[in-house]
Amino acid sequence: MYNLNLKILSLAILIILCIPVSYSSTEITSSANSPPVLLKGFHYLGPLSSSTDVTITVFVTPKDVSEIFYYALSTSDPYSPLYHHFLTKSEVKRMFYPVKRFDEIESFLIDHGFKIDLKALDSIIVVQGTAGQAEKYLGLHFSVYGNGTLTYYTSYGTSSVSAYVFSSNYTSIFLSKPNFLITHSLTEEMQSSRNITEPIEGYPPTVMQRVYNATSLYLKGIDGNNYTIGILDFEGDPLISEQLNYFDRVYNLPNSNLTIIPVGSYEPNCGIISGWADEISLDVEISHVMAPRANIDLYVANPSLSLPAIVAFIDQQDRVDVLSQSFGFPESSILEDPSSIYSLIMMTDMYYALGSSEGISFLASSGDGGGSGYSYGPLGGVVYPASSPFVTAVGGTTTYVDFPNGSYQTAWSSYGFIPLRVNDGGSTGGISVIEPKPWYQIGMHTPPTFPNGRTTPDISANSNIYPAIYVILPGNESQIIGGTSEASPLVAGSIVLLDQYIGHRLGLLNPIIYSIAENLSIYGKAITPIDFGYNIPWKAKYGYNYVTGWGTLNLGYLAHYLNITNNKLLPTALVTLENSSTESEVFYPGQTMNIISNISWNGKEVTQGNFTAIVETWEGNITSVHLKYNGTLWTGKVKIPNASGIAFVMVLDGKVIGMSEAFLGYLVKFIPPFKIIILGDPTVNAMVYTIYGKPVNVTYTFNASIFSYNIVNNTYTKVGEANFSIIPNTYYGLGIVGYSSKVKLPVGVYMLRASSQFFGYTFGINGDLQQGLWIVLSHIASMPGVVAPGQSIYVDGVPTNFGANITAELVNQRGQIISETAIPPIPVIEGGLQFLTWQNFLDVPNLTPPGYYYVIINSTVPNGDNWSQVGLFYGEIYVSPSISEVHYLINKLAYEGSTIKIYANITAESGKEVKYGIFTAMVYPEIYKEEETTIQLNNEFDVPLYFNSTLGLWEGNLTLPSDLSSGNLSYYNNPYASGPFGIVIFGNAYNGYPTENTYNYQDVFYVLPYLQVKGEVIQSIQPFNLYLTNDIINMSGEISNSVLDNVTIERGITLDYVNASNVTVIDENLTVISSTLSGLRVINGSITLINSRVQNVTLNGSTITTINSNVTGIKPHVPIISIISPKALSNLTGIVHIKVYVNGSDIRAVKVYIDGKLIKTFNEGGGLEVEINTTQYPDGTYTIYVKAIQQDKISSTSSIEVNFENSISKLQHSISDEKDKLKNLFILEYVIIALIIAIASLLIFTIKKKG
Repeated sequence: MYNLNLKILSLAILIILCIPVSYSSTEITSSANSPPVLLKGFHYLGPLSSSTDVTITVFVTPKDVSEIFYYALSTSDPYSPLYHHFLTKSEVKRMFYPVKRFDEIESFLIDHGFKIDLKALDSIIVVQGTAGQAEKYLGLHFSVYGNGTLTYYTSYGTSSVSAYVFSSNYTSIFLSKPNFLITHSLTEEMQSSRNITEPIEGYPPTVMQRVYNATSLYLKGIDGNNYTIGILDFEGDPLISEQLNYFDRVYNLPNSNLTIIPVGSYEPNCGIISGWADEISLDVEISHVMAPRANIDLYVANPSLSLPAIVAFIDQQDRVDVLSQSFGFPESSILEDPSSIYSLIMMTDMYYALGSSEGISFLASSGDGGGSGYSYGPLGGVVYPASSPFVTAVGGTTTYVDFPNGSYQTAWSSYGFIPLRVNDGGSTGGISVIEPKPWYQIGMHTPPTFPNGRTTPDISANSNIYPAIYVILPGNESQIIGGTSEASPLVAGSIVLLDQYIGHRLGLLNPIIYSIAENLSIYGKAITPIDFGYNIPWKAKYGYNYVTGWGTLNLGYLAHYLNITNNKLLPTALVTLENSSTESEVFYPGQTMNIISNISWNGKEVTQGNFTAIVETWEGNITSVHLKYNGTLWTGKVKIPNASGIAFVMVLDGKVIGMSEAFLGYLVKFIPPFKIIILGDPTVNAMVYTIYGKPVNVTYTFNASIFSYNIVNNTYTKVGEANFSIIPNTYYGLGIVGYSSKVKLPVGVYMLRASSQFFGYTFGINGDLQQGLWIVLSHIASMPGVVAPGQSIYVDGVPTNFGANITAELVNQRGQIISETAIPPIPVIEGGLQFLTWQNFLDVPNLTPPGYYYVIINSTVPNGDNWSQVGLFYGEIYVSPSISEVHYLINKLAYEGSTIKIYANITAESGKEVKYGIFTAMVYPEIYKEEETTIQLNNEFDVPLYFNSTLGLWEGNLTLPSDLSSGNLSYYNNPYASGPFGIVIFGNAYNGYPTENTYNYQDVFYVLPYLQVKGEVIQSIQPFNLYLTNDIINMSGEISNSVLDNVTIERGITLDYVNASNVTVIDENLTVISSTLSGLRVINGSITLINSRVQNVTLNGSTITTINSNVTGIKPHVPIISIISPKALSNLTGIVHIKVYVNGSDIRAVKVYIDGKLIKTFNEGGGLEVEINTTQYPDGTYTIYVKAIQQDKISSTSSIEVNFENSISKLQHSISDEKDKLKNLFILEYVIIALIIAIASLLIFTIKKKG
């Protein structure tokens, strides 16, 4: 009890230590010149105590930033002479480290008592100190903010050091748990909360080796040896080394060289509580699967550190060839504090570019929220760092595997509804509102009304949890897992194989990926296109798409094409940007930007040519200039128009040959008062910043455009403008000038975007149908969400206006309504409480053409004679051409506890065999049909099915419940162990054909009331109602009313009323009573058969005794004894002749016994006779026992029971004599009586005569 309490106390302490003290929805930093950051829902609580410890990050800009971008582009561009000529660590240090300035700041901090926690590239230094120290020596002030539950601190003020300074602890909350990880337990929570049926299925992770054709590289000795995978995660996993060793044993992989590198303070036990340990397990294991002999460097960062500091640390080490990042920050959250455009986006971009120039390939998960789940509408939903131009964004696919060899890939699609910032939406992709199109995406199509932004993902890999892969989690627990958290490390393992194949690092992957993908003769071989699936609102298609990018990597082919040398090399351009006199990274409208470019070819200066510089922002190409050679450099000047945001300044020679980065204009932070708005025009406040976060009042007014989003045509329509005017106001507890405006918002999804020289966005939904409160599902909840004509769509949610009239419409791509229904409120009782939910089924009409359809949910209230709309939201679902038909192939009889095979042939349209998909057999006692009107059983009833290409059938293993185990069916309790069981197979084909899943489409089999025990050594078990197969019985006693098959008996036992086949007895005695056996082998033992029938007996040094039994087919032949007379159970007296006939091979002796006493021995077989005098024995029951022995020592026995009854015979004779005497006496009496009567008659006659 003491130890238990100690463990509980330790766990409680660990939980307390690991609970973050703040909340953040993104990784946002504040500068030394900014006010504190206010997160939505948080308010000012007061100043931070001066004695509180704080973490402070100081950024010193590297030297010659323009050269960092130059080398990042030139070393990754296959048309550049510098392609794959990466910088060394010493070159990076010499060229970019701002040593002098950094040393001055470091000395200043040390001299004033700050403790150094981390430093990197002589550009970033992270220190620990108190708030009082920071205020005294750095000029920072600290405020505390809270939301009633959580609090965080953040700094503000003007720093006393000439560097960018940031201090806050709220980033740790956003990274307090992995944000792109889906586990089985999460799907169970989704399922239970929605009361739906979901098919659950998992594959061993090693199948991914053949899915991506890594096996072809393994055959060439390419397995990652001498290359290093980098993984960036947070908090830690104290057991990861032991887990990885166990994982290797389970999946027969070589041990990996794992190195754990803490970044900042390291508390790995916190990862167990937060879930980061699960993320680390997935990342390490799946990357190791793909590159079994690669080294793995696991960077475990403290979640309160800023991302630029972490990436700079990894750059400085330059240990890894590829870095996987399974996390991200939605742009909608980043824009809540626009100053993070610089402190997060632009600074980290620079460090990614620096790492790329070293040859590091940076990867990042694109997200799990689908096309709209991390924002309101598709804009604002892509995530950083996946949206960085120097990072390869890895989206999600669904992989269907058949065994032993095949596979098929589709997009990781949506369920049918849009979640709100949770991992429920499928592969995230779309268009950035922050990062412009990078050079390798120039010329790619942008949908109308969308910005000219960086698009994601670039490529994709397996992510779906329908089906998922198995990984080993802490405690060596095997669990299915998914999310784009899997995709990034999976590709990381793949990239080091490519590195090894070509003999060096690849660096930034995107330029070569886009170059290969645009080559139609290669695309489809090196990269597998994904052409089915959706993530709302985007659809997968051949070629590039916003769900899966270009597709997935075929490593065998891709490795070959990477080795092909490009002979069409272009010049390279170093691009420097200056204002009137000095190099600058910020420009304002009306300013002149001097573009200076050093253009060379293979190290030689280029003096002639036709070169153009363009300035590209989210608005597209806003200005350009033809460059002229001035005898030394190529130059041009542009006047910055009314534009804003990050700008890529690119030099072109037909293709982009050089680029640099700048920021144009000012930042705007919008502060909506609340999200749920039904009536009226809300007041929205705003602030204007410089890119460095300093509030300014450069104008008295500015305008913002109001847009409404329409899912049907996937466009943003401008519906109005808001004029923001300057007002003296107090924000964040500080007196700061702000702006304010009344804003007329449309019903539904809207976007507010600053105009002209001001950059800022806010996204929301106006009305009582709030995102995250409504779900749209097919009857089979999986990803993709699909439904067939004639089926229905489930719509469920809760409006904020309980008096509203809710309807749902099924709308095609042309905007036509093809079905509609009312969504009424339904009372629900749960946990003893009653509440309302709005739900109904929206029918899909028969003959509905296949394709993507929108589910439009409307909320209206009466307004006089009309209805006013107060809510509008939507989902999207795929309607398949038809259903998948299931043909069951299962045995109709089974035993309790047995494992049976479930087989099914599944066909789709026109009887075409379905080989790929996700299908589950739901098995349940038939009695459950009486308890449920529709199938809504959870996955405790599910048996996953896999396609066996050898058989051409879907198959699964089902272990039935019994008294010993619940088997697959963990709902089991005693009343349902036997009897009729129903089975329904449900799921989706790879291309969206769903099955039915009602009881009308079930099959039935019957479970007999016998407990099956298979392949066990039985030392103790219930003695009745058994079905034993392939077992060894090592116990004494009795087994009755059972079935035995292929059983070995090693202890003396009695079988009573048993049906058995293939039984072996070794060195023991077996008694069989009233049973039937077929195939009996006895080795050095004996068998006694009583009232039984036995066929095919093999004896080896053994004897057989039969009592009233029938035995046929004995090998080797044994004497056959027939006791002709007397008959069994006959009554014998006097002299009796026992007649026996013995038929055998070379009979040596026949012995006759009475009750075990030998009375006669014969030396031959044939007809034999023994005379006995039964009068010499007391009356009673005797056993006449005959044993025949052949010359080969094989013997047999036979016996009967008879009764000796001599005493009873004598008594019967005595009684007979007495009867004779009595009989004579009776006759004499009759004579006497007759004489008396005669004498009397004579006397009477005489008297009468005399008288």
